[in-house]
Amino acid sequence: MTLMRKTAAVLLTAFCLIGPPASAQSALPGFGSDEGSPVGAPFSLPAGLEIAGPLVGADDDGNCPRPYTEDVGSGLWVRACLPVRNRTGGPVSVTFPPGLVIVAAAEGFQNGLLVERVVLTVPPTGSGPGRLRDREEAPDTVYLPLHFYCINSAKSGSTPGTDYRIGPVTSPGALAEVFRLMEGKDIRGDGERVEVVQEVIYDTIRQGVLTQENREALEAL
Repeated sequence: MTLMRKTAAVLLTAFCLIGPPASAQSALPGFGSDEGSPVGAPFSLPAGLEIAGPLVGADDDGNCPRPYTEDVGSGLWVRACLPVRNRTGGPVSVTFPPGLVIVAAAEGFQNGLLVERVVLTVPPTGSGPGRLRDREEAPDTVYLPLHFYCINSAKSGSTPGTDYRIGPVTSPGALAEVFRLMEGKDIRGDGERVEVVQEVIYDTIRQGVLTQENREALEAL
């Protein structure tokens, strides 16, 4: 993990814990101060892929056990590792849509939100042609690092081993425009731009509208 990335993570730690004013409220289930479960369309992996274990928080640097794919998303405070198996014998493409939520199992931890569309390739696992490594044991696992954004400012970010579950694909009002403005942008590893997006998400959840100032901030990324 680079010094820039560590510094950005520290800054975002403070930002996520402070967040918007305590008076801010949210009418979106699972967002802001709302304690409900996020609602939306179910998300599932494509045929040939299966979840191979629990979804838990990444380590303090945001890393998952090896082997792992590229990061899914650019967030720096809600980061978890999704273990999957690919039994097809070949690579499988997976599309993670903006609006996908991961839901914390414990009340004191934040839910996470993906704001970019991410397409990645999952290599084949286990025995057979193209496998990750030569072994005769049960199928191997590859980890997908999910790097999502804070949506519950009063709660803690992920910690190593924090339990999550895959939630729905949401389209929560004004945040849908945030998703549109993030199309085609890849800001992974850029702490300053990630912080801009995090601020916009908090403001939009709090106010229920994407302001012109925040719209211009996203357009400038």
